[in-house]
Amino acid sequence: MTRAFATGFMAVLLVTGSTLVGCGGDAQEKPKAPDSRATVAPSAPLVELRIEPLPDYFFFLRRATHDELVNVPSFLGDALRELKAIDAVIGDNATLWEKLEAPLGGAHAAAELEGAYDTVPLEIEKDGEKIHFRDLVRAFHRAFREGEPGFIAQVWPAHKKLLEARRATYRQEAYPVQAKIAASLEKKLGVRTSKTPPPVFMVVESPHAFVHTETPEGTQLNA
Repeated sequence: MTRAFATGFMAVLLVTGSTLVGCGGDAQEKPKAPDSRATVAPSAPLVELRIEPLPDYFFFLRRATHDELVNVPSFLGDALRELKAIDAVIGDNATLWEKLEAPLGGAHAAAELEGAYDTVPLEIEKDGEKIHFRDLVRAFHRAFREGEPGFIAQVWPAHKKLLEARRATYRQEAYPVQAKIAASLEKKLGVRTSKTPPPVFMVVESPHAFVHTETPEGTQLNA
C-alpha cells in the first residue's frame, strides 16, 4: 500500500514497511532504468529512488524519540538524547523540523550539515520562555556526527539490504502505474515530477502519521 505525507519541504512516501523521503538537494543524477519486467510505463522514471545512510540515520533516531521499541545501540545514546531535547521544544512544528530535515537531501555525511544547521533560528519562544534553539541543534549535530561511524558500521548494513530489496520490488510493481502516483504527489504534496525526477530517499523508520495517495485500486507495493 502506498502512503504519503509532507512536512515543510519534506515529502514522504511510505511503501509497506519502508519510507521514501523526498528531500531537497541536487537531483541531476541520471534516473535509474525501469525494471525490465514492467510492461506499461512512461518513457522515464518520474521519481528517483536513492538509498543513502544519512537520511536513514536521522529518521531512525526521529522514530526512536517516540517509540521505545526501536532498538537504539548505546553508542547512539547521546544523539538520541539531544534529538529528544529538540523534540521536547518544537514538538510537531513542521517549519522548524524542516530546518533539520531538508539539508539531508544535499549531504553525504553528517559533517556537511554544519553550515545548514548554523542558520537555524538563534532563539525560539515556548510557553513564554526563550529557548536557545541553535545551541540545541548544534549539540545534536555534534552527537549525530560522532555516532555516524558506528551507525554506518553496525546498523546501516542491515538497513541497506532491506531497502535495496524494497527498491527492487517498488520498481517492479509501481513503475507501470507511477504516472498516477506522481500525479497524486503533485496534487497532495506539491512534489513536481514533470521535469527532473525528484530524489526520493528510502529510509527504514519514520515517526509520522500517513495519508493514502491516489493509486489504482488493488495496487500493493512490497506486500
